[in-house]
Amino acid sequence: MDEKLLQDLEDRITTLEEKVLPTDGDNEKVMKVLLSANEAVTTFAAKRERFNQIFKRVPAISEYLSPGFIEAVSMDNACEREMVLASEDNIRVMAKQLEEIEKLSKALDSDKLKDLSGYQGKLAKLQEIQQQQIGDVSTISQDLTTLLSTYNELVNYLSESFVKFDWTLTQLEEKQNEDG
Repeated sequence: MDEKLLQDLEDRITTLEEKVLPTDGDNEKVMKVLLSANEAVTTFAAKRERFNQIFKRVPAISEYLSPGFIEAVSMDNACEREMVLASEDNIRVMAKQLEEIEKLSKALDSDKLKDLSGYQGKLAKLQEIQQQQIGDVSTISQDLTTLLSTYNELVNYLSESFVKFDWTLTQLEEKQNEDG
C-alpha cells in the first residue's frame, strides 16, 4: 500500500512539473521566482512569530503603563517603618558622626585659626632651627661612622697583634722546653 501512495505522489509531482516548468528546459527563471517566494514566506513567518511574542506581552505592558501601577509597587507606611527600624543602628551611628562634625566645625570657625598669619614668623624660625638640627644630626652621624670605623680598625690591629704575640710566646715556650 505504501508503494502505491509513493507512486501516486511521484505522478502528481511529475504532472506539476510539466505544468510549471517550461518546455525548453530553462528552469533557472522558475527557480529564481520560487527562491524569492520562499524567502518572502520565510520572512513573513519570522515576523509573524515576533508579532505573536509582542501580542503575548501586551497585557503585561498595559499593566506597567496603568496609572495605579506605581502606587501598587511603592511601599506602604508599614514597609517604610520596617526599613527604618532595620537600619536603626546605622542611623544612630551617622547621627553621632554628624554631631561630632558639627562640634568640630565650630573649632574651624574660631578666631585663633583666622589669625594664622601672625604665626608665620614663628613657624619660619622653627623650620630654620629644624634644618640646623638636621644638619647637626648628619654631622654627628658622620662622626659616629668615622669613630666606629676607627674602633674596628683598632680592634682588628689588636687581634692580629695578640695572635702574633701568642704565636711568638708559643715558639719561645717550645724552645725553652726543648733546652730545658
